[in-house]
Amino acid sequence: MTDKILQLICDNIATGRENATSSKYLQKISGLCERDLRKAIEQLRRSKVVILSNSNGYFYPETQAELRSFVKQEKSRALSILRTLMPAKKRLEEWELASEFEGNISNDS
Repeated sequence: MTDKILQLICDNIATGRENATSSKYLQKISGLCERDLRKAIEQLRRSKVVILSNSNGYFYPETQAELRSFVKQEKSRALSILRTLMPAKKRLEEWELASEFEGNISNDS
């Protein structure tokens, strides 16, 4: 993502939940598709730009309450992903352990 596009996105995100900038508008001005816009927002967030989002679009926090709500929302999403991942991770570990065990038995013979 070019710095110019990232700056354009930053410059067009409003402050406050009620002023959220729609993803459609950001796509239009940046020329990015929805997926690439999400990647750009992720890149900005990882470079320490605090961008919040809701169903209306993207915005900079205006209040502590907005920021607190976003942190709670994202933490809940992250924990949900981890809970979903745990059974698959456990199954993979079981399979790997079984494969190791089977390999050890065949090497002993």
